[in-house]
Amino acid sequence: MKVPKHQRFDYKPRFYDEEKEELESRVSRHTDGIDRASAVKSGISRGFQRRSASGYSGGQEYSRSNKRLFIILIILVALTFVFIVNFLPQIVALIE
Repeated sequence: MKVPKHQRFDYKPRFYDEEKEELESRVSRHTDGIDRASAVKSGISRGFQRRSASGYSGGQEYSRSNKRLFIILIILVALTFVFIVNFLPQIVALIE
């Protein structure tokens, strides 16, 4: 009696590693003999591209965010104070 063999699949998953690709491109740029001035210019432009892609727009954005957070915190504290002053005596009276 002949027993069938199991099937083998030759599947190689594809994986894209952006950091690895960037590292390889940086290494190849330095080994390919590109002159130093153009390498510096391209490095500066890549830095600007990374900043704009990540949403970083300097300290002004952080300042706005901190101000907004501070205002929201003040509003929540004020609402909590009003709630305690107005409704706590009623809650205590119901409990007693």
